[in-house]
Amino acid sequence: RRCSPMTKVPPTLVSAPPNPSACPHVDHAPIYESVSSGEGVVSVPSSQRIHQRPQSPLLMGREGTLKPGKKLPPPPPRERVVAALLRACPAAPPNAGEAAVPKRWELHQDVVVVKLPTDAALEALGVARHAVGAAFLEGLGCRVVMAEDGGVEQGELRRPQGCTLVAINREMREEPTVRTLKAALRIAPPSAGPTDPPPPAVTDTIAVHVENRVLYTFDAARVMFSSGNTAERVAQGAATRPGDVMVDMFAGIGYFTLPVARAGGMVYALEKNPVSAGYLKQNAVLNKVGDRVTVVCGDNREVGGEYLGTATRVSMGFFDGRKDAAPFLPRALQFLRRHPTGCGVEGVLHYHYLATKAEHELVPTRHFAEHCPHIPCLPPLAPGPFHNLPLAQVGLQFAAATGYVGRPQCVARVVRIRRVKSYCPLIYHFVADIAFEPFIS
Repeated sequence: RRCSPMTKVPPTLVSAPPNPSACPHVDHAPIYESVSSGEGVVSVPSSQRIHQRPQSPLLMGREGTLKPGKKLPPPPPRERVVAALLRACPAAPPNAGEAAVPKRWELHQDVVVVKLPTDAALEALGVARHAVGAAFLEGLGCRVVMAEDGGVEQGELRRPQGCTLVAINREMREEPTVRTLKAALRIAPPSAGPTDPPPPAVTDTIAVHVENRVLYTFDAARVMFSSGNTAERVAQGAATRPGDVMVDMFAGIGYFTLPVARAGGMVYALEKNPVSAGYLKQNAVLNKVGDRVTVVCGDNREVGGEYLGTATRVSMGFFDGRKDAAPFLPRALQFLRRHPTGCGVEGVLHYHYLATKAEHELVPTRHFAEHCPHIPCLPPLAPGPFHNLPLAQVGLQFAAATGYVGRPQCVARVVRIRRVKSYCPLIYHFVADIAFEPFIS
C-alpha cells in the first residue's frame, strides 16, 4: 500500500531481514513477504504471519511478531459467522458464506433478529436456513436467532410480521434480567380492569435491550423495537425538567416513557397493543420507575379521559407508510394544560412525521391547518419581519396573512426540528417540538 507523503516510515521497517543476534528467540525463515501495515510496507518473515488482516503497530513488534503481553483482536462478528457457516457446510461454494450472511442485524443481549435471504436463494447456495441460524449462535455466542421475513405490520399496533425462530441454544443460560422477568410473570396477578394490560406470556424469545442505562424487555417475535430512534430517546430524557408531566399517546414498550420517567418526569402511557402495554408495565418496574409511570391499555382517543388538561408535554411517536399521526392532533391538544388565564393551552408537543428534506419545515403547519384550523401554527422563524415580535403578535399577523378569520385562543410555533433517521429513499423521519402559548392581545 502506498504511504501518504506525510507518513514517515522508520528505516528499520523496510530494511533487510532482521539480525538474528538481536532477536535470538525468533526462528527467522529464509522467505520474506511484504506485509501492509499502518506504517507502510513491512518486510516480515512468512513464518511469523500471525493474522491475515493488517495489525496495529501498537500490537506488533519490529519483526512482525506479537509484542509481549499483547493479544490479537478477535475477527469482526460477521467474519466469525461466515467462518462458522463454511465449517458447517463444507460442500457449499466459497462465496456462500458472504452471500448467505447479511451485513446487518439487531442484537439484543443474547437474542439476534436478522433478515435472512429467501429459502430459494439459500437453496441455490447449498446452505440450509437452520445452518445460518446455527452459525449465528456459534459466531456471536447468542442464545436465540430470529428471522424477520415480513417487516412490520402497518397500523397502530406495529407488530412484526413473519418473525420466526430459526435457532436456539437451550444449553446456554438466559440473561439474569430475563430470568428475573420470567419469575415475576409466573406470579403476576391478572388484569385488574379493562384498561389494565395483561401480563406478557413467558416465551423463549424474550429479549433485553439496554440503552443509555434504560432497560427494555420485549418479545422479539411479537413486538417491534426500533434501534434507529436512539438519539431521540436520549433527547427526550435530556429535555425533562422537574415537574414535567407527559402523556405518551403511543407508548409501545416505553421507548420515550422510560427515559422521561428515569429523568424525574411523571408519565401517563397510553398503548393500544396489549402485548406492548404488558411489557411496558414490567419495564417500568424493572427500571424502578413504577411509581412515576401509569400504563393505560386502549385507543388513546377512547381512554385516558382522566388525564385531559394535565400534561406539560405530549409525545406523538407514531407514523407508518400509509398515514401519520395528524388525525390525532385534536386529541393531543386536549391533554395539554389549560393556561391560567383560560386562553388556550400551554406546553410542548413532540410530533413525529415523515417528509422530504425540502418540505420538512412545512409539514407540521399543513397538518395543523387541516386538522386544527382554529390554531395558527408557525413554521420555524427565520430572520425577517416576524423575527423579533412576540409570539401572540406573530400569530395575529400570520392569521391575517393567511386569511384566518376569528381570534385564536392560542398560537403554536415549531421551535425546533430534529431529523431522526432515513425511512426510505428521499423520505426521512423528523420530530418537531411545537410550543403552545395563549393568545393575549
